[in-house]
Amino acid sequence: MTQHVSPYAELWPTAGWQFTHHQTDQIGQALGTAGFLWTAALLSGIALPLEARGRLPGGGLALLVAGSSGFAVTQGDDYWLVVPALVAGIALEGVRRVVPHSAGGFRVLSFLVGLLPFGAHMAALALFDEVVWSTHLWAGTPVMTGLVALLVGFVAVAPGSARPVGADP
Repeated sequence: MTQHVSPYAELWPTAGWQFTHHQTDQIGQALGTAGFLWTAALLSGIALPLEARGRLPGGGLALLVAGSSGFAVTQGDDYWLVVPALVAGIALEGVRRVVPHSAGGFRVLSFLVGLLPFGAHMAALALFDEVVWSTHLWAGTPVMTGLVALLVGFVAVAPGSARPVGADP
């Protein structure tokens, strides 16, 4: 249902999405950024509550990140974008094992659930395609997705919560 704004289905930051008029380019940038933020909210809205309740098995983060991108890339035939998503998912699994099982550790993981997949996505586009967004926009968008995921993490584990991450309610 959200394939039209998915950064995996529509490569908004690339030259293929450049329009001939400056004002429509700004609309494309706004739509693309909104797509990144929406996709980060969906991903973190599924992954973080499951992780906070200890219901996400080992490899679950990698599966959610790579799996969701794998479905979305079929809409634009850009199958190569599954590779950076898989790398980001594996990195998240490593972070998941390293951060302490506390509210603070969960905040770090929350931010990285938004940052790593979309940072890897933007890095892959910059390396293997022609990114036409300004540096501030293409580099800042993954940071914004990290902040969105961090906010979702605050919903999953309330500030000041003494409950360790993974504990049953």
